[in-house]
Amino acid sequence: MSSFPLFAKNYTATLLNWAPKLTELFKSFLDLVSPLSWGTWTPTATADSPMTYTVTSISCWYFRLFKTVFFTVYTSGTTATGASARFQIPLPIASISLSEVQEAAVAQVVDGGATIGGVAYILDGILYVTRYDAANFGLGTDRIVRACGFYRIN
Repeated sequence: MSSFPLFAKNYTATLLNWAPKLTELFKSFLDLVSPLSWGTWTPTATADSPMTYTVTSISCWYFRLFKTVFFTVYTSGTTATGASARFQIPLPIASISLSEVQEAAVAQVVDGGATIGGVAYILDGILYVTRYDAANFGLGTDRIVRACGFYRIN
C-alpha cells in the first residue's frame, strides 16, 4: 500500500493552512525592508473555455525588486456556462517570455464553499490556477482564488 495518498492529503492540508499566513508574512517582510511600497493592479480574471467567470471582488498587489516581481492575488466570483479546470489572471508586469512554465506560486481555492488546495504556475505572463486534483471547477457562486508568488522579468 502506497503512502502517496496520505502524503498528498497532508501536503494539501499544509498548503491550505499556510498560504494565507505566508502571504501576510511575505507582504509584511517586504514592507519592513524596502522603502518602496506595494502597487495594485486590476486584471481581468477569466476561466478556460467553455466556463465563464464573472468577478464580484478582486484585490491584487505586486512589488518589484530588481528583476523579480512578487505578487498576491485574491479574486471571487461566479462560474457559469460549462465546467473547466483552470482560471487565468494576467500579471502586472510582463514576465520573461518562455515556452515553459516559469516560477510556481502557492494557491488556495474555494469551489462552492469547499476550501481546497490549488496549484498555481506562470506561463508567458499569465498566472494559471487549478484545483490540486486537476478536476473541473463547479458552476455557481462562491468561487475564490488566492495565490502568491514571484516571477522573473526582463
